[in-house]
Amino acid sequence: MNATDISLINRWVKTRDADAFEEIVCRHSGMVYATCTRVLGSRTEAEDVTQECFIELAECAASITSSLAGWLHAAARHRSLDRIKAEKRRRKREQDFAAERPSTVDTHWTDLREHLDEAIAELPEELRAAIICRFLEGQAHEAIIDRLGISRSTVHYRLNKGLARLGQILKKRGVTFSVVALAAAMEANAIEAVPEELVAALGKLGIAGQLASGPISVTGTLALNNAFKALPGVFVMKKFVLGVFVVGCVLLGLWALTPEDSPLTSAPDKGVEKGGAATPEPPVPEPPLPAEAEASTAPRGETVAEPVGGAVAGRVYDSESGVGLGGVIITARSRVPRDGSVARVTSDEHGQFQINALEPGIYSIGPSVVPRGPRPTDLDRCVVRIDENARIADLDFPVARGLPVRGTVVNAQHQPVQGALVEARTAWRYAEQTRSDTDGAFTLWIGTPTGNLLVRAATHNLASEIHGPLAVADAGIEGLTLMLLSCAVVEGRVVDFKERPVPLASAIARQALVSTAAPFEIHRCDADERGEFRIEGLAPATYELAVSPSGTNDAKGIFQQVVRLKSGEVLRTVLRLPRAHNLSISGNVRDTSGGSIPGVTVTCQGPSAGMGAADAAGHYEITNLRSGKHLLRVSDERYCSASWNGVDAGSQGVDLILKKRASLSGRVVWRQSSAPVCDFQLVHWGGRWKTYEPWMEKHFVRFHDSEGRFQLTDVDIIADAATIFVKADCAAGPAIIVEGLCPGESRDDVVLSLEPSRTIEGSVRNLQGQPLSQALIFPAAFPGEYWAEASPIASTKKDGSFVIGQGIGAEVDSIWAYHPLYAPGRASLRSGNRNEYVSITLTRGGTVKGCVTHGGTPVPLAVVYTEHPNQEGMEPFSVKTDHVGQYEIDGLMPGDVELVAILPVEVSRETDAQQQKSVQVVPNEITTADFEFPSTYGTLDGYISLDGAPPKYAQITLRFWTEDNGEQVRQLKMGTDGYFQAEDLPSCAGVIEVMGGSQPYMGTKKRIGFELDDGGHTSRNVDLGQGATIEGTALGLDASEVAVVLAYEGEVAFESFTMQLFWKLQPRLGGATYVARETSSYRLAGLEPGAYTLVSAGNIVVGSPTGFADARIATTTVDLAEEDHLVVDFDLR
Repeated sequence: MNATDISLINRWVKTRDADAFEEIVCRHSGMVYATCTRVLGSRTEAEDVTQECFIELAECAASITSSLAGWLHAAARHRSLDRIKAEKRRRKREQDFAAERPSTVDTHWTDLREHLDEAIAELPEELRAAIICRFLEGQAHEAIIDRLGISRSTVHYRLNKGLARLGQILKKRGVTFSVVALAAAMEANAIEAVPEELVAALGKLGIAGQLASGPISVTGTLALNNAFKALPGVFVMKKFVLGVFVVGCVLLGLWALTPEDSPLTSAPDKGVEKGGAATPEPPVPEPPLPAEAEASTAPRGETVAEPVGGAVAGRVYDSESGVGLGGVIITARSRVPRDGSVARVTSDEHGQFQINALEPGIYSIGPSVVPRGPRPTDLDRCVVRIDENARIADLDFPVARGLPVRGTVVNAQHQPVQGALVEARTAWRYAEQTRSDTDGAFTLWIGTPTGNLLVRAATHNLASEIHGPLAVADAGIEGLTLMLLSCAVVEGRVVDFKERPVPLASAIARQALVSTAAPFEIHRCDADERGEFRIEGLAPATYELAVSPSGTNDAKGIFQQVVRLKSGEVLRTVLRLPRAHNLSISGNVRDTSGGSIPGVTVTCQGPSAGMGAADAAGHYEITNLRSGKHLLRVSDERYCSASWNGVDAGSQGVDLILKKRASLSGRVVWRQSSAPVCDFQLVHWGGRWKTYEPWMEKHFVRFHDSEGRFQLTDVDIIADAATIFVKADCAAGPAIIVEGLCPGESRDDVVLSLEPSRTIEGSVRNLQGQPLSQALIFPAAFPGEYWAEASPIASTKKDGSFVIGQGIGAEVDSIWAYHPLYAPGRASLRSGNRNEYVSITLTRGGTVKGCVTHGGTPVPLAVVYTEHPNQEGMEPFSVKTDHVGQYEIDGLMPGDVELVAILPVEVSRETDAQQQKSVQVVPNEITTADFEFPSTYGTLDGYISLDGAPPKYAQITLRFWTEDNGEQVRQLKMGTDGYFQAEDLPSCAGVIEVMGGSQPYMGTKKRIGFELDDGGHTSRNVDLGQGATIEGTALGLDASEVAVVLAYEGEVAFESFTMQLFWKLQPRLGGATYVARETSSYRLAGLEPGAYTLVSAGNIVVGSPTGFADARIATTTVDLAEEDHLVVDFDLR
């Protein structure tokens, strides 16, 4: 990631700077789109996945620690592969369903009611619980959060995922509902009042359980619990079915009553993970299972079998006191993705845990959820190898409990409020949320000490002001009081530069704290067809109002004004879109003969995004675009793919000429005999493709013809060529590139030649000759351990054998095998052999481990990867260092290996801070390789003060220069005590620029120079009040007017003062202040010596694009010396 990428990411993470994000999109969207297109082979789907990648980037930009381009490339590839897998599953379900019954178009509640409960029962437990709470019990999101003990985002995810899964299950049963229609149908019909008779019967069921003599078995208890869980979903049945259900529950409860001498009551059962079993006396007490895990219980009266597979056991404890922690969820994730590759258990009251039924492989194990503590990261996990039926004990994890923030939530009458949502954030990062108890008390747990904690409380119609930024020390915070007040409302209209209403534009209210450089909360509301909007639920605070054009997802928007909202206030205002954000691109879509093409969709990418469909006359228009050059694309199955780059927003008459696709026909024959191939599959793509890609699989079309004939219509042409891939049983064929194609051309002489596929049989064994089952087989190259299941061509059976019957052409010269417990192995193929047997022997891999340090300090999250110069086709292994800078790579092939270590950009401040070492890997042995990066970076810090105390608001800009990189800029934060710090600075000279005061965006600017040597430390304190002072009065103002006094460095000449001039002169602004409405006086203190142009403006509109349009302006020039005190009055009458 180069320096520009760093600054763009930082600007987006810290201030949600939309311009920075747009620059990232402009810089990398081409690469992301091209990657998606190569993998997916569909430009339409590639556009969707590209958008998903950048949405993911917007949400988790702060977590990027390596190359931004590399991160985006990986995201594009992974999401594209996920799309292909999902599409395969969807097509198979559609085909299966289509063979059974045509789709139901008009589906009603009566159709749904018959199948709803059975479908809900098929959902996974976590999805089923959320669906039942929301749609069958009618609970609000807040109630679901409390009941299930999960976050708001998890509730949204489980409801959306549950509805989608429910729709899929129902569709298989012949009931078709969209997600929206399904939710609406359940909300309107699925909830029914519970009959009193049923309530009484349920009460009797509980009494029966209390009066029973003797303990209840685990099996019976689980059965009762499951019966109660199923009740909400049954309320949609008829009363008769309900009666049968109640009787069944009573009988089930009576059956569960077990005499004391029952073998099942002699020792309690222990729950285990999916695929395991229960043991009477495990070596470590088995913790209770979390909701996500599936427990298996032995049938009544049968002997419990020993657990199958490997197991790990250990303890989770407080890192300071050593006390065991209960309720911690421990996960074991397999390095090789497969079904059930994530196992979960919960630690018991002593912190003990045990995970059973683990298949052989390499696992990442560690805590994932810690009650009353910060969310664990990958640094808290460890990697272990699990052999067949291996048992690993004493796998202990120290966990930090976090710092408590305690307080009380009260209303305006100082009475405690129960159930208020209390949440805390540090800048953009979410810390934790909880709810107040019956006394209004709450406790939040924060991960580490911080000086920028923001805390607030809210209910559905009340909210507190933001408290902060707060300094959280090692002891936490006690006695914080959050008072709930009535929420405010902002309403009004969105208009364009001609005062016309703008429908569907988004009005944005961002709750702002300038000292933390990040808004706490963003409220967004789309205007209606008249441009009217209304934003409700605003806590009393200071807000930045902004507006965003329709069709965009810009969280920042175009700044309008700053407002201070009081409790219960209703503010009406007008938000204006400037002309630069109301541009459009329009024209006509035509074919080569000049005829119009209706219905074609034109997409636009660049500084802004949008799309438009051609009307009946072929005319299209894409509106609400920002100024700048854009890329237009048209994708239609009737015409060749085309794009037009460099189209300026505001351009009219941009005609798009589309060319018709080609038509190809011919025969598929055997290469040696020219005999026809009667049964085959074809796929075609525009351009020149050299190799077959796995994502092409779903696009093949099957042909069956006794003469091997085929016909392909709508063949896309790119650069005068198209590529055809063909496959058939027991056949292999290379890519056939058809050259010299013209748009609309028809060819009937295309001959596709196939040769018989090679049949490769073989076996995979270890050095002791034992067969290895479930080893993965790959042709030509091994794609890397983490993507081992992306494209295997076969896998071994229990006896270690495998057979590859098709897809192996003459160009494949080797076969690779991979098993998680061994290093990858390779066998060469002899050219010309149609049938061949190979034997692959896998050896235990070697291990390389070490530490990465920077200036003697361990570096977490450094990347270490391998290169294999002597193993052609062997992809790298890659890991990241843990919290103490340690890394370990195991399962490496014996021989020479090149190791490369790359420092995170946050540590190195460079893009290529890396070292390389050569090591010799030996089977079953550990090789140590440490990386030591020298540090030549220093630190700059200091304090900012105004009249002897820290200013309320401060914007700190650090500008410095180096010989290698020229000028660099960093934005710094000020703590509550005025302290600022910049670390990891190279040897440089620079300037600290501070603009601060008692009001947002107002104050005095100070510049202080500094020099920093290699590894040195420099302190510079900034006193904003030291310097010359100008004060006076602005005459001719009334009490309703807003006026400012601006001091610009040097002489400024202008005929009229506009908002555009205001921003243009911003770098020369030496000081600014509002004129007091009561006294019409002003005061500017701490000005540096020099010449200034003073501008006084009355009757302005703060934040408006036309804020100075009706302003009365007065100017004068002054020359200030050190400690001068001047009186300057302005006449604005």
